Amino acid sequence: MMINQKRERHHADRQNHHSKNKSDNVANDQQGPAFAGAKNCRHEGFVFAVVVLSISVVSFPLLIDHHVSLGTAVRTSVKAVMVNPVTMLAWGAIVGLSLFIGSLPFFVGLAVVFPVLGHATWHLYRKVVEF
Repeated sequence: MMINQKRERHHADRQNHHSKNKSDNVANDQQGPAFAGAKNCRHEGFVFAVVVLSISVVSFPLLIDHHVSLGTAVRTSVKAVMVNPVTMLAWGAIVGLSLFIGSLPFFVGLAVVFPVLGHATWHLYRKVVEF
């Protein structure tokens, strides 16, 4: 008797599941947890972008310009971000927006965007880091 009740409940659940809107019940679907987790990745992506920007915004030009270790370059870059957080956040937004706009015309615009960003990054580095 117990097995029949479970089957009836399972059958009723499946009917209710199919009658609801799929987007409302994504987490209960077989692939649901993966998609539900993808919706929450926006914050992790932002944190990852901030970390990457923090360790690289000044370190690459510094490594090219001066003979310093990688650790020194990364520490200098993180310190520059900590001292100028608004400026660096704005720079990150400019870089992201420029790359997005440059990739719109079938990535051809990146041929213009990359050199401009490289040149601008060099000048940002020269203004922020003094030797």
